[in-house]
Amino acid sequence: MKKYVFSARETVMMVALVAIIIGGMWYLLVYSPCQADIATANAATEDVQTQIDTSMIMVTKMNSMQEEVDAAFAENDGNPVAIPRFDNADNVIASLNTILTGVDSYDLTFSDPETDDQGIARRNVSLSFDCASYAQAKAILVAISKGGFRCQIDTFTITDNAATSVQSSSGSTISSGSMASGSSAFSVEATLTYFETTLPSSGL
Repeated sequence: MKKYVFSARETVMMVALVAIIIGGMWYLLVYSPCQADIATANAATEDVQTQIDTSMIMVTKMNSMQEEVDAAFAENDGNPVAIPRFDNADNVIASLNTILTGVDSYDLTFSDPETDDQGIARRNVSLSFDCASYAQAKAILVAISKGGFRCQIDTFTITDNAATSVQSSSGSTISSGSMASGSSAFSVEATLTYFETTLPSSGL
């Protein structure tokens, strides 16, 4: 029986065809499933990382809240002032008006409150006033910090309008100035944060 001998061209074509078939099978049976498994693993890893990031954010917020609670207890001998319900702006204004009675002049500027996802609203207030003495300025700031509403004094500056030198102490700055005739002896500028809650009730 006569045997058929493949030409070199036919041999090359057959080898190429076999290689294509093997390559296709490898792609369908090995490469594609592996890639799918890798994509699934990557997606799972991203989900886990997202959960970890979310947990870290929650832990950070909880730690921050705990620090605020601890500070509130420490500053009020274990009996912190309760956080009032939102909107407490009118009561804050009335309280500040009472505390500032007796100063030469004062100015209050309220910013729109910012509420976090824990239901705590922070209301920033810019305060400036003129008074007769350093003792009066200090007493007013203490009265604000120990008032009937949860308040934090973020910064303050006390200017002695007749001073010729500058002194500083922890958390405050006493600035020199040039006192004009008829002006107040001391000027104070402060930034305050009042806390309110949008939740049904609060024990802090």
